[in-house]
Amino acid sequence: MNQLDRRVLQQLTVDFVDKMDPEQMKTQLFQKRMLTRDEVEQLGLPIHTTRSKCMLILTKLPTKGADAFNRFVECLEATSGDVPGHRELLEKIDEVKQQGGR
Repeated sequence: MNQLDRRVLQQLTVDFVDKMDPEQMKTQLFQKRMLTRDEVEQLGLPIHTTRSKCMLILTKLPTKGADAFNRFVECLEATSGDVPGHRELLEKIDEVKQQGGR
């Protein structure tokens, strides 16, 4: 994952935790082979809150390869019709990227 993508993740962490639907993302990320079956099962444990599931996804992303952020954005796009918060996140990502992650 490049530095700009890491900065976007860092700057928008609170927004991701507040607006991301981890259940929708879990399915999409698994289909794109960004989450293993074990990671999906871990996200399904009842000890995890919605917020902790979001944080778990966000902490896994940087370990998933150079194109992980782009695939993550594709997952947000794929679910944005069902999850209004995902549309908002996509807009925020664009804003931060246009500013160069500042």
